[in-house]
Amino acid sequence: MTIEEPPSEHVKQLRDAYPRLLQTIGPVGMWFPPGWTRVVEDLCKALDALLTDAQAAQFQVEQVKEKYGSLRFYYSVAGQADAHVDIHDRGAHQHLVIPAEHPAGYPIAAIDVLIAKAEQETLITCASCGAPGTLREAGWHHVSCEQCEKTVWKRK
Repeated sequence: MTIEEPPSEHVKQLRDAYPRLLQTIGPVGMWFPPGWTRVVEDLCKALDALLTDAQAAQFQVEQVKEKYGSLRFYYSVAGQADAHVDIHDRGAHQHLVIPAEHPAGYPIAAIDVLIAKAEQETLITCASCGAPGTLREAGWHHVSCEQCEKTVWKRK
């Protein structure tokens, strides 16, 4: 048995703002650093505008998280989800996607472009405060600005 933590305030606010997309999150949940709230909110706003009510009814956010210093936003459509594989070896990283079968006419390409844009934006956005940041690979992969690197991560 696992104990679920209540969502953080920035996650709760997004779930309230975008009920068509975020009221029923998959079993793994939604967590991302507070500095990325604007990026995730912009993504949700764009997805909400893109999807019709019928399409939104088939859309399920499965998981939102940070991995290797960037955003991961996994979803399914009508119960079908792409498979994602991350390969990380000696500083090299590759993210592979094996596409699922989705309903004909569903705007998968447009959704994937929006998600890719958000993922790329998190690579240059401080995870702590939202300021411009740099991906740092010393120990735990993270994106931080110079100030947060000194105060949050306690590095010179």
